[in-house]
This record gives sequence, C-alpha cells and structure tokens, in this order.
Amino acid sequence: MSGRGRGGRAGGRGTINMTAVELAALINDSVAEALAAQNVAGQQNQQNQQPACTFKAFMDCKPHTFSGAE
Repeated sequence: MSGRGRGGRAGGRGTINMTAVELAALINDSVAEALAAQNVAGQQNQQNQQPACTFKAFMDCKPHTFSGAE
C-alpha cells in the first residue's frame, strides 16, 4: 500500500501521552461541566415558562356564560 505514511495514519495528528487516571479525570471534568450547563439551561427554561391554565383555574374566574347568540 503506497501513499500511506509510517504508522498507517497521516494527517498531522500528534501523539498524546496521557495516563488512564488523567484520562478519567478529563472525562469526569467534561461530564461535570456539561451537566452543570444543562442544569443551568433547564432552570432558565423553567423560569421562562408561564403557568399552565387549567379549566378549573378558568372557571374560578367566573366567566360570563355564552349562549352562542351574542
């Protein structure tokens, strides 16, 4: 197979020397950041939502009856 560089992968990728402990810490930090961002976004969405209008809440306002002729 000609055209392939030594090692089978070309494309300028460098070698990353990382221990399993360092990799686990990096993954845990990334997951914690993602969960925190998701939590913040969820709280903002809850604050922006209007309360649901239920039939009971509507009837508690004692609306005028409608006969269909008005």
